[in-house]
Amino acid sequence: MKTFYQIGVKYVNGENKKVNENFLLDAVDFTDAEAKARLEFAKFIPEDYTITKIVKTKFSEIIPSDADRYFKGRIAFVALDENTGKSKRVIEDSLVQADSVKQAEKLISEAWAKVVLGIEIVSVSESKILQVFD
Repeated sequence: MKTFYQIGVKYVNGENKKVNENFLLDAVDFTDAEAKARLEFAKFIPEDYTITKIVKTKFSEIIPSDADRYFKGRIAFVALDENTGKSKRVIEDSLVQADSVKQAEKLISEAWAKVVLGIEIVSVSESKILQVFD
């Protein structure tokens, strides 16, 4: 299972405006996340930037598409607890690339229907993440 980290970066863009942006990448730990972020940022951000945050996320799945925006989708489903044998409600977060909330809901439903039956989409909200690095 992949572990995703959200990286915040602050820099001055080509228009001399201070910009705060957020990116997501897969990494082993915080050190690996910072190293990978610096490699990616070197491709398109001026040299003078500051990494403002590195946060481990709870995304269990990234659902890509051709859209430009990212949405955080929270789903719930019932699963059997292997230890107790009882049913329990499980909450999972996905990051989905979509043009709208409606499209994000559709993509989440399609992606999760392949894994579990009877999912409930609890919430979908626009994320501040601009890009996901694989």
